[in-house]
Amino acid sequence: MIFNLYLSLRLLPAIVSLSSPSDKAIRLPPLIAPFSAAVVVSKNLLDNVMTELTLSSLDRRLSGGILLDDRVEDNIGKRIKHLRQIGIPRIVVLAKTTEDTINKVPKVEYFPPSLNSQEDSSHEWTLSEVMQSIG
Repeated sequence: MIFNLYLSLRLLPAIVSLSSPSDKAIRLPPLIAPFSAAVVVSKNLLDNVMTELTLSSLDRRLSGGILLDDRVEDNIGKRIKHLRQIGIPRIVVLAKTTEDTINKVPKVEYFPPSLNSQEDSSHEWTLSEVMQSIG
């Protein structure tokens, strides 16, 4: 039992060190991340059907749980930074981009998991494009 604990305590820092390209964010492999994805929602879209559609689509596609980040008292950038720091591999943002396109083909900002990238970059995609990239 003690050996298993020791091994776990040694493996986790090694995994974080190898998969995180910088000290600004933890990049955990999806299998050991606390959640499979997070959905960051602006105050205006919190009770919107687009939020429910995004959550249910991600939940059907991914195992491991989806985190709804509804901390509207913090700005979007701060929430994304925090989610990256705790190792969430995928982040979908429903905010200004979604509000601007909601009456056409709604787009979201998507931060995909990238273990080799030095910087976080988002993509403006439709929800179906996000689902296709997840696989």
